Formats: sequence, structure tokens, C-alpha cells
Amino acid sequence: MTVTSAQDSKIPYKVISITNRTHRTAYPAISPSRPALSQTGRTVLITGGSGGIGYGIALAFATAGASRVIIVGRDEAKQRAAAESLARDAGPDSHTKFEGRAASPASPGDIDALWDALSAEGVLVDVLVLNAAVTGNVVQDSLWTAGWEFTWERFIVHVRSVNHYSERFWKQNEEKKRYLVNVSTSAIHDFEAGKATKAYALTKNSGMLLMQQLARDTPVDRMQIVSFHPGAILSPGAKTGGLDEKSLDWDDISLPSSVAVWAASDEAAFLHGRFIWSAWDVEELQKGPLRERIETDDKFLRIGVYGL
Repeated sequence: MTVTSAQDSKIPYKVISITNRTHRTAYPAISPSRPALSQTGRTVLITGGSGGIGYGIALAFATAGASRVIIVGRDEAKQRAAAESLARDAGPDSHTKFEGRAASPASPGDIDALWDALSAEGVLVDVLVLNAAVTGNVVQDSLWTAGWEFTWERFIVHVRSVNHYSERFWKQNEEKKRYLVNVSTSAIHDFEAGKATKAYALTKNSGMLLMQQLARDTPVDRMQIVSFHPGAILSPGAKTGGLDEKSLDWDDISLPSSVAVWAASDEAAFLHGRFIWSAWDVEELQKGPLRERIETDDKFLRIGVYGL
């Protein structure tokens, strides 16, 4: 295992890797333009897709040839504007149709209305990317002082709505294989990094455990579930939390964007129900000692109590 601390960082972020090679930007093995990662003919739904990592993921799926990319957020006008922006950024040669739709993660009625509308329109989602998160000014000295309302708001978004979206995705009347990609965080296991964001780390950890348990109930040939830490990305949420270009040596957004596409391919099926970092080299994960451990150690890269 290699650990690399960011120089002159104002936050306790470090890269923890199980691969010899680590990455900070996209590389050939995860390139969305690779034929093996083609998303041609697929409909992709991305929560929190109007900016930051979700926006980058939407563009990467367009590069991979997705037929339709639906971004979902609280504000309908914002989602539609972002969809128009995505179409411009994808360029005139793109054949991807971008759509912006509204649904608040805090409203079960909104989520059901979204999926009911898709069903009524005959839209079947092939790939679900769970990217929405409550970030903002998440720093708190103590969960006691933050209050249960603060923590519960994050459970609603990071666990309840994730469960709701996943269930509606699973219950679509469609026999072909589907792909669920969960954008998680290193704070689910790097507790030093999550020390100042306890409610965020707690609820994202719970969301990851939910994905892990759902995967145990799901044949990988029916629905593939892969979770990953996107890396150090200067997202709108990070900026809202007070970070800027000088806070960290940031990763390029192409890295998590491309990993999301790779995670929605059959190449990633061996990671069903597990968690990885976007920085880890996928070719090292796919073969050799790491692949052997993944195949033989059911606890490896899963949430649990180490040592038991």
C-alpha cells in the first residue's frame, strides 16, 4: 500500500492506493472512447448532474456514445440549462440527447413522479449514476453540536434517496442487464480525512454499505453495482465548503468521469458490490495478485470490521 500526502494541503487529504500506479487524470484503459466501454444505445440517468463531477460524468457518457443522458436535480430550470450546456460542450458531432429533469432527493413523491414519468414515456434507464450529495459547509466540531436534524438531512440524501432510486431502477420491466454506479468518498474509510465532516462521512459510509448489501441480493448478470471515490475534485460543493485552487493539488475531473463509464462496463463486473478509488489503476485491479484477492476474499474492498 502506498500513501501520498498532498504537499502544502490545507485539508487532511491523502491518496491511499493498493495499486503500484495511481492516476490523477484519465488514461487509455478507462477512456470513454474505447470500443470496449461503448455506451451506444443506452439511456443514462445521473443524479446531481448539473455541475461538477456529475456534469463531467454526463459528458464522458456522451463521448462513449450514450443515446440519452438524463440529469436530475432539485431545480428544473437549472437542470434544463445544464442539459443545454452539455449539448454545446459535447459538440455538433455528438449524437447524445441531453435532458434535465427535476426531483428533490428529500421528496419520495418527487422521485416516484420522475420514474413514473419515465415509465409512461417508455424510457428505460440502462445506467444509473448516484452522484447527488449534501456537501456545502459540512464542517462540524462534533455531531453533538451539529444536532440530529443536520445529520438526518444527510441520511435522507445519502441513504434513503439512494435506496429509493436503486429500487425504482431495479423494478423497471426490463430483462437486459443494468449498471448502477455509486459515487462515494474516501471519507467512508479514511476517518482522519472525515474527522471534520463527520455527518457526511457517516452517511456516505451507510450509503456504501447499502450498495454492498443490495449487491449481495443482486445477480451481477441482472444488475452490476460498483462504487468509487472520485478523487480530489474542486467541485462546486468543495468551493461552497470554503476550498479553492490553493487548498489542494486537485485531480482532473476527467478521472472520475471516465471511471464512471468504465464502472458501467462488463470489464468492471468483478467489482460487483465493492468500492475502489478512481486513482487506482484498473489494469492492475483486473489481473494478478489483486484480482486473485478480489476473487477469493469476500471482505476485500467492502465495508466491515477489519480483523473479524
